[in-house]
Amino acid sequence: MKKCVVYPNWQAVRSPNLRLILPIALIALSFASMTGLVSSGSAWTRSNFQVVKPGGTASFDIQLSLYSGTYQDGWSGDTYKLSTTGLPEGWTARFLYSGTEVKSLNIKVGESVTIKMEITVPQSTDTGDYSITFKATGTNDVITLPLNVEVSPLQRKLDLASTTLHIYNEIGQNVRFPLTLSNNGEITETINLSISAPEGWNAQFLTSDGKTVLSLILAPASSRSLELVLTPPKDVNPSDYSFVVKATSQDGSVSASATLIATLGKSAGIALTTALPHQLSHGKSLSYPITLKNSGVNGTFTLSVSGLPKGWSSCFKSGTSEILSLFLDSGASVTVNLEVTPSENSIGTYQIVVRVFDESGLQVASLPLLATISAPDRGLAMTPSYTGLSVESGSSATFTITLANTGETDELVSLKTAAPEGWTVKISAQDQSASISNICLQSGQKSTLTLKVTPPDNAVLGTYNLTITAASSDGLLFSSLPLTISLVEPSGTISVLTTFKEVTVQAGAVLKYPITIKNQWNTDELLYLSADVPQNWAVAFMSGDTSISSLLLASGQSIDLVVKVTPPSTVAIGNYTTTIKVRSDDGKFSYALDLKSKIVGSYGLQLTPSTYNTATTTGSSTSITVRVTNTGLSPLSSLKLSVSPPSEYWEVTTTPSQISSLAPGESVTFSITIKSPADSVAGDYMITMRAYSDQTSSDQVQVRVTLSASASWTIYGVLVAVATMVVLVAIFKKFGRR
Repeated sequence: MKKCVVYPNWQAVRSPNLRLILPIALIALSFASMTGLVSSGSAWTRSNFQVVKPGGTASFDIQLSLYSGTYQDGWSGDTYKLSTTGLPEGWTARFLYSGTEVKSLNIKVGESVTIKMEITVPQSTDTGDYSITFKATGTNDVITLPLNVEVSPLQRKLDLASTTLHIYNEIGQNVRFPLTLSNNGEITETINLSISAPEGWNAQFLTSDGKTVLSLILAPASSRSLELVLTPPKDVNPSDYSFVVKATSQDGSVSASATLIATLGKSAGIALTTALPHQLSHGKSLSYPITLKNSGVNGTFTLSVSGLPKGWSSCFKSGTSEILSLFLDSGASVTVNLEVTPSENSIGTYQIVVRVFDESGLQVASLPLLATISAPDRGLAMTPSYTGLSVESGSSATFTITLANTGETDELVSLKTAAPEGWTVKISAQDQSASISNICLQSGQKSTLTLKVTPPDNAVLGTYNLTITAASSDGLLFSSLPLTISLVEPSGTISVLTTFKEVTVQAGAVLKYPITIKNQWNTDELLYLSADVPQNWAVAFMSGDTSISSLLLASGQSIDLVVKVTPPSTVAIGNYTTTIKVRSDDGKFSYALDLKSKIVGSYGLQLTPSTYNTATTTGSSTSITVRVTNTGLSPLSSLKLSVSPPSEYWEVTTTPSQISSLAPGESVTFSITIKSPADSVAGDYMITMRAYSDQTSSDQVQVRVTLSASASWTIYGVLVAVATMVVLVAIFKKFGRR
């Protein structure tokens, strides 16, 4: 790129000193630009400070811009090599452009390029702040950008929990508590186990396979199930005993503890059981079915609940009646329901204990229960049919979005949008025209929204971002959806559509193609219609009964036409293409559409005998002629006659036996000779005939043949009759007088 220096108006500079200083200053600036003393580019990032953990990766989006450069190889710009300085030992850095790792970049003057710089921190890195400099080295200058990476310590956290915090045991039995130890930190921990117990008690921590442990190793986000077995001293008294279990990291930095209570008492023969010791609720009442079985003596027993958090209430019910005590015969059992109502805003897991006392007030049984109270699930989800649209400048974009309440409570949802300045956004419910800003959704309900976005008239071409946000009335719940709109040059077209692009007809038929022509330009258009057809074919564009060759079509309007294509009568069987063309009067648009046609044969045969009645004598022959005509529009091949006589003993001869081909409209004559057997009985007989070819056959035709006795048989009959008469006369003369 050529560098230009604009010199001042010397006439306006009156001071001799200024006349000397200004050229020197301009020369110095030009020299500084060429030698890199003045940078011709810059680097910028939205955030030059990032926090990572050991083993993590810091990512910076860096925008490089070039303001001036050198004209080389047909382009004006510079090539920059990418590097870093101050990178700690063991750290690595790489540069990505559009997802591809690069070492250098070509940047044009006036262009801005964004790259991603990824810095990987080793697992063994100490915590602290690290300063790193991004460096882009060009031909004439060096662009630098200071960056800072803070390596923060890994989180450490231990949790110790038990599903049973309070156990009632008979004296003389071991007490067993289930424990779950969890490492919810980010590093592997070696954990030591300890317990604070009353004097004389013995404690063991057992794994699931029965091994005794005092320490164990847990990886991050892992847990281990244990069992605490407590053995009381032999002289233990009935009472409540408290135990504190503690899990401590090897370096003592983190720990967790749990307080457990064991109530020891004498056996009174009362057993408490439940099928649902742990209930879950979203703030609603809980119900525990509890069965009491008396294996001791008859008695009245009082029921109570201990450990209820403040504001909670409970009651025992037998059927629909509340009870405080009950009478149980020896060997009897009964099931009651314990109903527990938590207070508002109670969230967490709580343990309560059902206790049973005999008539003297001694506790004879207890049953720990767990209640987990959680806040109702809440959720909003927005699902678009599409997240990006391309529209012509001056047009609106419409997005269809499904908003769903995926939670367990009804929500009043407010809708807001963030769009470029000057753009208008309208949110409406599906099939509704009114604009909305709030919508009430019941739990599990969905609603389809329409988002219509209209850019201003002066919006430049390009891609724009906007966001729609749905938030609950309390502001604790929200869902946002980013959308993009690309404004492109307005375009128009003339569309030509047809329902049938390929039609099959018999030879001799007319082909008809319905088409629709639509003017999608923003101006009225004069259109000319034409077609390329096979030789001797004819085509016409029909609007109703009128044939047209041009039409004036208003902007946005369409017209339905029928393309009528007529093949010649001599068309051969096969596939043909007719190309219809639509062009605008000014030549800015032309469109061609191929219409396919398949011509199949049109076949027909007519058989006409010279007579439908003929006569002959038995044992003699008779002849008739038959004319066969091709009544179709396609040639026929291998034309023959099929003649069926009354029986197999009749002789039929056809001349000629076969015609190789017969053109449409032509006829051929066959001669048929029919001979009956000599012993045939005189009478009427039917001869059935049919003409057939490779393509078709004619209707069946019958000819009547009348048979009469031959003359020789008549003479024989007369002679026999005369002889018989002579014999009878002779007999009469000889024996008549007697």
